[in-house]
Amino acid sequence: MAYGDETLDPGMGDIGHIQPSQLQRGWDVLGSEGSKVGDIEEVRDEYIIVSRGFLFTTERYIPLWAVSTAGDGKVFLNVTKDEIESRGWDNPEAVARARPTGAGEMRDRQTRTGPAGEMQGRETRAADTGEMLSREPQTRPTGETSERMEIREEELRTRKREVEAGAVDVEREVVTEQETREVPVTREEVDVEYRPVESKRPTQGDIGEDEIHVPIHEEEVTVDKETVVTGEVDVQKRRVQDTEEISEEVRKERPRISREGDVTLDAEDVDKEHPH
Repeated sequence: MAYGDETLDPGMGDIGHIQPSQLQRGWDVLGSEGSKVGDIEEVRDEYIIVSRGFLFTTERYIPLWAVSTAGDGKVFLNVTKDEIESRGWDNPEAVARARPTGAGEMRDRQTRTGPAGEMQGRETRAADTGEMLSREPQTRPTGETSERMEIREEELRTRKREVEAGAVDVEREVVTEQETREVPVTREEVDVEYRPVESKRPTQGDIGEDEIHVPIHEEEVTVDKETVVTGEVDVQKRRVQDTEEISEEVRKERPRISREGDVTLDAEDVDKEHPH
């Protein structure tokens, strides 16, 4: 597809054909071959953030010029799922570097040229930051002309994902202890008593032939062991809400005013809003 002297890469589609307002969070994103890339997590002006996975999520930054069609909860790309992985679209900077030839100029012309071809504004690119500074001519009723420059800054946007922070293992450990108990037992004892007779009487037995056998009994303690349940361990998880502090550097634009020659400058409001 050509625009004037500029030629876009084949298969890229019309730049700016899909607008961010046409896309919604949660829509399915499919590659040109039909494979699912993921779900829309966030929609930006220049790209969409596509996430996949449940516990361990990965994010891909898909530029809007790679979107072919969208509707009914589905977004179809003009690149395959494998091409997305090979291009390394895992951060906004990679998306900016992947912009096809002529894409930036095409969007600028569509932005600043109206139906009648009138100039609605002009955008210049800052060479050091790569960001767009919009300048819009303003014509006052008195005939004076002024230009307006937008001052931009980066804002932090946080997202949360669930990861495994650790684990709890509950095992049973065998401990051997010495246990002592007192058990009452009964035993027999023998009392032998000699008692003389008052009158002597004859006997038929010989001396030393008789004996008496008396068995002696006692109780003996035996030990048996039985396994019983003495308690239970319940393991439960609960969610605790904490606050985590995130620090990251952000870039902000500040107006810098310089004068050449004999110029009277009234910039009191600018100095109050953005002190140097």
